[in-house]
Amino acid sequence: MGSYNIDTDAGIGSILSNFDSDYIIHIVDDSLSKKFRPFDGPMPNMVDVLERQFTLVLNNSPDYREKVMEVRNETYIEIISRIVDYYQMNVSDELYYMDPETIHTVAKYLYDVFVARFTDNMINFFTNYIIDNADSIYNYLKNLDNINKPRDNGVYAKNNFLDEKFILIHANANLVIYNIAGYDISLSTLLNYFLGPQIASFLIPLLEDNNDIYKYHYAEYIKSSSGPEIITRIKLELQTKIFQNNVPISNNQDTK
Repeated sequence: MGSYNIDTDAGIGSILSNFDSDYIIHIVDDSLSKKFRPFDGPMPNMVDVLERQFTLVLNNSPDYREKVMEVRNETYIEIISRIVDYYQMNVSDELYYMDPETIHTVAKYLYDVFVARFTDNMINFFTNYIIDNADSIYNYLKNLDNINKPRDNGVYAKNNFLDEKFILIHANANLVIYNIAGYDISLSTLLNYFLGPQIASFLIPLLEDNNDIYKYHYAEYIKSSSGPEIITRIKLELQTKIFQNNVPISNNQDTK
C-alpha cells in the first residue's frame, strides 16, 4: 500500500476490502502449502506485513479508527482460525474475549511457528531434543549391536567434541532421528522448544491438539520421501552446535 488520504466512507471501504476473508484465506492456505522449505529461508510473517498496512491506514484515516480496528481484529482471528483448523487444533473461546493487541500477538506467534518458520522450528526441535536427551540416547545406542562405532580419529576425534557420547550420536544420527520421529511428543513440548517456556505458557492454555500434531505434521516428514532432506539439515545443525558451540559435559554423565 502506498501513501494516501481517506476522507469518505467509500474510500475507507475500498481500502479495507483488501483485507476481506477470501484474500486472507488464500494467502494463509498458500503459505501453509509452502511451509516445508528444507533448504530455503523462512517466509515473511504475514501478520507483520498486515500490521504495517493497518498502521498506515490508521495513520491516514484516524476518523475511521473504530472500523479499521474492527477489520484488523477480524483479520487476525481469521488467520488464527485458519492455522488451527489446518493443524486440527482447537482454540479456546477465551481468545474471542481478549483485547485486540493480545489477539494480534497470538496470531503473530502462531503464524511464525506453524507457517513462516515451520521448517526452521522443526529442525531446531530435533537438534535441541537430541542435545537435551543425549545421555539417554547414548545409553541405548551403546547397547545396540548393529550401529556405527567410529574410530577415534578424523572427524570423530575427541578434540572435536567436549563429550565422547556425541561421537556415537553423530555417527548414528539417522537412526536417532528416525527413533525420535516415533516418540510421543505433546503440543506443549513442541511449543516450549519453539518459543521458550514464557511464551509457550501463554499459548498452551489457548490450544488443544485434536490429532497428534507431532506425528502428522512433523514426524511425517522424517518418514516421508522428504526425510533425507530434513535429516541432512538436522545433522548439519547438530554438527554446528556440537563443533562450534562446544556442547558442555555434565559432571554426572557416564560416557564410557
